[in-house]
Amino acid sequence: MFYKHLLQLHSVIDVPSYLVVDFNEIASPNDKLGSPAPSVSRSQRLNNFLNRTDAEAIQILGNIFTWKKQLHNHLIYERLDIFIARNDWAILYPNVVEIQEVFTCFNHCPIIVAMHLQHFSTKTFPIRFQNFWCKVQNVKLVISKV
Repeated sequence: MFYKHLLQLHSVIDVPSYLVVDFNEIASPNDKLGSPAPSVSRSQRLNNFLNRTDAEAIQILGNIFTWKKQLHNHLIYERLDIFIARNDWAILYPNVVEIQEVFTCFNHCPIIVAMHLQHFSTKTFPIRFQNFWCKVQNVKLVISKV
């Protein structure tokens, strides 16, 4: 039902968009650690949704796991919380990354979305100053390099 609702929203919203959601699904077997491998159908639901909405998970820096649980003295880690973006949004913001913070007292860790801005020009521009600007207002200006 959740995917059906998101697909309906996708058909109505025709602008570049993204979601940060606890899908409670994993996209691949690598998104789980500490217990037997998940079934193929579990990852197919999320991947089918991503394909139908022309979306993808954003690149992760650092730890990929966003959820943990202790079960029978084993820690299980999964990547359940995912930042996904439609491809049109990802083209507009190509340098966005997802960073997982450390786990605290909750079983989900915080997600930070960071954007690395590119500098389009490294050219420096000279300081322009005319003495008459100060003389008109009877001001003395001292310029020093920092």
